[in-house]
Amino acid sequence: MKNGNRISSVIAALVFFLRVFCGGSSFALGMDYSGTYRCEIQGDVNSTEYIRIDQNGTDATVFLSWDCPSYATVDDNVMTVTLDTAGSMVLVFSQDGQTFSGTWEYYDISGTITGTKVDDSEWIQYYYDIDANGVPKFVGTDFTELEKIDRISRFRSGEGHDYSDCNESCRSMKHYYAPFDIYRENNNIELYSPIDGIIENIQSESHDSGGELENKQIRIRATLQPAFIFVIFHTDLISPDIAVGAPVQAGQLLGHARMYHPDINEYAGSFDIAVWVNTPSGQRYVSYFETMTASLFDEYIARGARCKCDFIISQQERDADPLTCEGEQFLDSGHLENRVNLSFINGCDFCGPDFGPSDGAVDVWDMAYLVSYWLQTECGISSWCDGADFDHSTIVDFVDFATFSRHWLRE
Repeated sequence: MKNGNRISSVIAALVFFLRVFCGGSSFALGMDYSGTYRCEIQGDVNSTEYIRIDQNGTDATVFLSWDCPSYATVDDNVMTVTLDTAGSMVLVFSQDGQTFSGTWEYYDISGTITGTKVDDSEWIQYYYDIDANGVPKFVGTDFTELEKIDRISRFRSGEGHDYSDCNESCRSMKHYYAPFDIYRENNNIELYSPIDGIIENIQSESHDSGGELENKQIRIRATLQPAFIFVIFHTDLISPDIAVGAPVQAGQLLGHARMYHPDINEYAGSFDIAVWVNTPSGQRYVSYFETMTASLFDEYIARGARCKCDFIISQQERDADPLTCEGEQFLDSGHLENRVNLSFINGCDFCGPDFGPSDGAVDVWDMAYLVSYWLQTECGISSWCDGADFDHSTIVDFVDFATFSRHWLRE
């Protein structure tokens, strides 16, 4: 029995010797893959990104320029990375550890990834420490036509669905822009690039997005601040020239807000914008309003805003009034105000309920106009009963009256 154990030990030692010193599948045994890699991601998403690996034996922490820090395990020359709770990457390294290739999957999308080791100086320019330096105010051009916007959701609100970063959870860390009802049509509300930059990614949204241009999400990396990526949702692109890799200028027309979805015969209530920041501790989200210059925010002051804080729920406020989530769905909207209703410029030039006479106020004259269309059906898409059918249901009813009432006596 003792001899048997001794023979087994000798065989195990011999196998180990052969694997280490004679190549085999474990040529990289003991290799440390720590460092920064420039990655080309292809498949359902196509982009250039960076990852930084801090390896400790067979364990590693992987810092991603597009996601939260992730945990990884190393087995010979294969690194398996767990992406949050919804995906993974499998990276196979070359013998010298300078390159890798592999696959990735995240929720219901997937693809391939290749990486090349680079100097840390290349990585550093794509990161910004917002905790140490604050959020730079470099956006001087708005991304849409503010005069057509009725209300805006607040950062960390309970509007829409959970959209949170690595440091927070169960809150909407972006802004929904809801236009006046009369503008809720496709090809009606223009969307622009808010910054000079490069389009890094374009992907389809849900609903009627199978075409080349319809209902896309655009991600633009800022030239002035490369750590900042601006994400504009639900865009019908103006042309195929709006493509991955294309440079864009601040104020350049990208397309129009997708407000009607023919595949489900529904009108959207809003479109949205988010701002990502690649930080040394992982991806963070900041409010679009935090990036605005004073001159741009003056346009919001003209619409009744007092300060940027109007549009932001602080982390402390949200933590004190937490929301409840099931997956990405909010089960409640909390007790804090979730949106900002904008006032009007030059009376009611843009508010819709000031039907006529155009006297800069929503009053009894406008009530009489609405009543003149009351319960009319078959309000066509061309005029929606001259704007009285606010929700485009083809009938002027109590839903439209509720919209009208919200503007009552506003000037």
